[in-house]
Amino acid sequence: MEYHSLAYLQKKLPSFPAPNPHGLIHMGIFHLLFMSLIPGRDLEHVWPELNDAQKQGISRQIDNLLSNLRSLPLPSAPPGGVEGDGCIDRRRSPRTNPEPILNPEQFRDFIFTGSRATSVYTSLLRELLPTPARCVFTHGDIRPANIMMEIDSNGRWRFSGIIDWESSAFYPEYWESVKMMNNLTHIEKFD
Repeated sequence: MEYHSLAYLQKKLPSFPAPNPHGLIHMGIFHLLFMSLIPGRDLEHVWPELNDAQKQGISRQIDNLLSNLRSLPLPSAPPGGVEGDGCIDRRRSPRTNPEPILNPEQFRDFIFTGSRATSVYTSLLRELLPTPARCVFTHGDIRPANIMMEIDSNGRWRFSGIIDWESSAFYPEYWESVKMMNNLTHIEKFD
């Protein structure tokens, strides 16, 4: 799925800073993906070194890039991977729906199946999601460890790319936020 997402991204948004896929080899149960290197250090390690103005500037850069990514609308196909791979919920362990998910409403039903929360809390969360939802291309795992930074010729940190595209697909526009919040833990401190 990651190879196909990167190939799709390279075709539709060639200037987007993501690895370029060079090939995929299947060896039994193993798949080897060859791709270009995104230079730099991950934002998780760079962030503590930044001052407030630098953090705001980087946040704006990332916001602009994600807006550009989200401009890719869902082709006339159901939500999910660019090759018709279907939807995968990776918040806990990878989970798929036994039936094809054909629209954002069915996706919303899918992500709430198996919830360990009370029915009242689950209903509240469902109501917070926008309906109808538009499907857009999402990375699916945006977090500081997947955002690469490098120092430019003026000695300032700048965004160099986003890595780890295995969760990318066409999902409702709220999905990126759901996934980002899922990646936070009580022991992390990011402002």
